[in-house]
Amino acid sequence: MRQRASTNSALRIVSANVRGFHTNVGELTHRFVRTNKPDLVFVTETFLDDNIPSTYARIQGYSTWIRKDRSTQENIDHLMTVHQCDNVLILGDLNPPGKKNAFESLLTVFDLQYHVTFPTHRSGSSLDPVITDFTSHEVTCSALGPVGTSDHEAILTRISFKRPQEVCVTRTLWQWEDADWEGLRRHLAHMDWDRLLQGDVDRQVELLTEALMGAQGRWVPNKQHTTLASDQPWFGPQCRAASDERFQAWRTYKRHPSWRNWQRHREEAAYMEDVQAWARVQWVEDMKRKLKGGNIGSKQWW
Repeated sequence: MRQRASTNSALRIVSANVRGFHTNVGELTHRFVRTNKPDLVFVTETFLDDNIPSTYARIQGYSTWIRKDRSTQENIDHLMTVHQCDNVLILGDLNPPGKKNAFESLLTVFDLQYHVTFPTHRSGSSLDPVITDFTSHEVTCSALGPVGTSDHEAILTRISFKRPQEVCVTRTLWQWEDADWEGLRRHLAHMDWDRLLQGDVDRQVELLTEALMGAQGRWVPNKQHTTLASDQPWFGPQCRAASDERFQAWRTYKRHPSWRNWQRHREEAAYMEDVQAWARVQWVEDMKRKLKGGNIGSKQWW
């Protein structure tokens, strides 16, 4: 059972072997789910027949119970090969009789770790482990106490994760239409190439590249443009400038709410939409010219 979308930077999970779903679901709800507000709730119940509907004992704010009846032996043989995921989380009443070696082999082969270091059963045994491929610094587990008449402890698991950082790429935009071609020709004509190109072939190529790029940077106007990973391919410097102007107008309006500032923000927003529409058309036309040019491989074309 999962909670509605959350913006937290950690995943909170309550897991328990209730040993009597009908009897203990009320205490599970009020003592453990309501107080800890987990994102996911996992319940193990050995004796559960097909007459119980999925909407039974639904908790407000959470989905209906998602029931997955499985054969322990089949899962332990195929679990890691069927589901190819970035990360793995295994929890529940994992005490398969006669399967100790197979279970330990699963942990070793796939580099999984136990995160429960305390007893989870009235007998003093740890029968309800939380197993993941996360590091111990990312996962913390704590005992919450038995669920009603169950002899198993409920467990609160907290998995911390870092928010992915958006990768920025900076590239140089060359304004070839405004290049000083005469100046570039004079510059290249007066260079002492014999003196410049020394060493082996690799070194000469490196020196030639540096000389040409230096001349290009001097005689061809250019500017740096930073692209975010979330930017659309058509989102160029004009779009970035229009977006910045709109945001600046919005900040001005929030600091000094007036009709004039509100009107300016509306104008900047409309201008940004026009620039983006123009940029999309230009990008499509550029792609058409590129694909018709013939200087493109079949893989990139498709």
